[in-house]
Amino acid sequence: MLELIFIAIVYVIYRAYLKRYPHPSLPADGKWVLISGCDTGFGNMTTKQLDALGYHVLAGCLTQDGAQKLSSECSKNVVTFQLDITNEESVAKTKALVEKHANGKLWGIVNNAGISAGTFVEWNTPAHYKRVHAVNFMGHVDMIYNNVHSIIKAKGRIVNITSVAGFMAAPGMSAYASSKHAFEGYSDSLRREMYLRDVKVAIIEPGFMNTAIVQQALQPWISQWESLSQTVKDEYGQPWFDQMMANRKIALKKNSDDPQLVVDSILHALTNSKPEDRYRPGFQAKLIYVANVLPTSIADYLVRRIDGRDAPLFAQKK
Repeated sequence: MLELIFIAIVYVIYRAYLKRYPHPSLPADGKWVLISGCDTGFGNMTTKQLDALGYHVLAGCLTQDGAQKLSSECSKNVVTFQLDITNEESVAKTKALVEKHANGKLWGIVNNAGISAGTFVEWNTPAHYKRVHAVNFMGHVDMIYNNVHSIIKAKGRIVNITSVAGFMAAPGMSAYASSKHAFEGYSDSLRREMYLRDVKVAIIEPGFMNTAIVQQALQPWISQWESLSQTVKDEYGQPWFDQMMANRKIALKKNSDDPQLVVDSILHALTNSKPEDRYRPGFQAKLIYVANVLPTSIADYLVRRIDGRDAPLFAQKK
């Protein structure tokens, strides 16, 4: 026990030292970074800020409009293109782009694209899980598979955006949380493999951030509710659903953090001479991590309290 306390004290002192005397950043020196999900949010912001630092960026956007808009807002160091990470042909084109623009030597890849799709297990079809996992997990696996050798050549960086949902799953988030759990496990294994290749792998675990993915988080619930049979709706109750949506809207607006916290973590992972293995940007992510290491019964109680939903009609009848 004393050994653990000693290790904890040394770690806290070390973190305080790093905050005061951070490791230096690396020069851009013509380095190329490939980023997915650049229409909005983290990917969009990271692209612009890497551009300002002198990096070259291959910025993948889901839509052509998104690619054109981002291109108009950046210098010639940024090459935007349309990218659907669930489409194998689209992903394979990234390898050709790396060969063409970066001579097959890629300093970094940021696996950022993702979707949020809530609702309860008993409402979701297997197709729903497949769709979420296709974007939040398998698409990133495909991106890394196609570009890992280019990163190895540069002894570069792999930055994977997971989530606090990758280590703590809230009610109504089984599809999203399971996809992030999968990406966490994959990333841990990848980091330990890439150590032998002198490639750094960083995992970034944000909480709720004020981005499009959070702003649109309620729409899947509304769409799914509308598709349910009247029997299921009667079981839960329309007043309960309306109140739950209102509560969640308030909670998301109140608790969503500044996305720049995540972008700062991505930039550190790509540009610092001593990147972290794991980043938990914002107080929210750190708090949820601490809650997750508590005994399961206590963690479950806290989740129920934080979740703050009134009981559905079927539970009130017990």
